[in-house]
Amino acid sequence: MSKKLVEFNSSILAGLKPVEIPDHEFIRDKFITLYNSIHRSNEGEMVHARESHFFKKLISDTPALQQCTNLSLYTVFIDIAVNGLSLETGGKPLAYVTPRSVNVGTKEGAKWEKRATLVPSPYGELFLRIRSRQIRYADNPVVCYEGDTFEPYLDAEGNKRINYRAVIPRKSTRIVGSFIKITKIDGTIDYEFLTEEDVARFKTASEKNNKRGNTDGKANDLYTSNNGQIDPGFLAGKTIKHAFRAYPKVRVAGAATMTEDQIEQEFNAMAVYGLNPDSPAVQSVKQEQTAEDFENEESVNIAPEAPATAQVEANSETF
Repeated sequence: MSKKLVEFNSSILAGLKPVEIPDHEFIRDKFITLYNSIHRSNEGEMVHARESHFFKKLISDTPALQQCTNLSLYTVFIDIAVNGLSLETGGKPLAYVTPRSVNVGTKEGAKWEKRATLVPSPYGELFLRIRSRQIRYADNPVVCYEGDTFEPYLDAEGNKRINYRAVIPRKSTRIVGSFIKITKIDGTIDYEFLTEEDVARFKTASEKNNKRGNTDGKANDLYTSNNGQIDPGFLAGKTIKHAFRAYPKVRVAGAATMTEDQIEQEFNAMAVYGLNPDSPAVQSVKQEQTAEDFENEESVNIAPEAPATAQVEANSETF
């Protein structure tokens, strides 16, 4: 390990303000080089400028992220390049950044610090699955309303199918379900659907998660923000998420997004980042224990742009 890289880890990175991280010369060059080499592109400089803007705005607007370690914020930013995701907000964001409390001490002598994590949204997961050729295509999720013909069923081979016909103009705003059509690489068609009963179950699980250690905890506001029922965009995202439960896990790379089943990636994450793998900061990443023991999929992340989740907490949920 060169002296330059060791010094970057121990002093330069630690001395930066969170909003200064993307534009430091070393980090900028690392982002551009990785993006161009991994994605066989010459657009790394343009992508860096765009994602640097989104990253700095997110940090400025989110106090909880300002409390995260510089190392975790740095790895999140580099992971954007590695995975080809984006922090651009809007109706179909590809990724979120969420803070989590991590015990860097022991069980008996807990010492907590906040770390940032890059999390692909359902649309980001869909993007990664298409890019990796796990699927060929997926139609936009369809939200179904009372009065529509919405008849999920299994065909003779046990495959999920939908008999659907929308009533236009709508006679009711009551949501009764949703579905998505997926075209696999071999051209076969797959469907996934959610019903009112599924939504009720998700809401109960969300409330249970958010009450752990907090008697005032309640389900994500997006379950009731649409005149007492689930937000259509939120439901569309959940439809995508649940459509892939039976598929292989989506492949993501990088220290800030890596899971245990991704350890055997084709590159060593810390070496890619140019950090000293023997430094205490990097070793603590390998030994981290999370503050929350997430029991199910309802307890993941927060959407920075969603008004209902403006207070960013480690146990907030988005999808």
